[in-house]
Amino acid sequence: SEGRSRSRTAIRAVAELLPDAEPEVSKAAERVMCTIGRGRRCAIDCLTKLLQHSDEKVRATAARAFRGAATLAMKERALKRTTPLICHHDPGVRAAASEAIAAFTASADQESLA
Repeated sequence: SEGRSRSRTAIRAVAELLPDAEPEVSKAAERVMCTIGRGRRCAIDCLTKLLQHSDEKVRATAARAFRGAATLAMKERALKRTTPLICHHDPGVRAAASEAIAAFTASADQESLA
């Protein structure tokens, strides 16, 4: 639908701002991603790509954003996307994937208790 397409466009645009060199822009993009990306497949996919970014700060931001974006309903997709990164050749990517998994697992567990 048109609304879903517009949401995907917005999520992708916000994902492009997460690696911004200006910390204020990156932090704002993280907050927005947690809001508009919550429970959205597109957000999970965009954040998974950013977990593989060459910059450690970008990977950390993406991992934190997973906590807000990955809902209980998206847990399976999030695990499917991030689990292969645990075996990535770059130790920074492995660490970011582990952090993301821990973040959204805790978030999804809290959601299931609510």
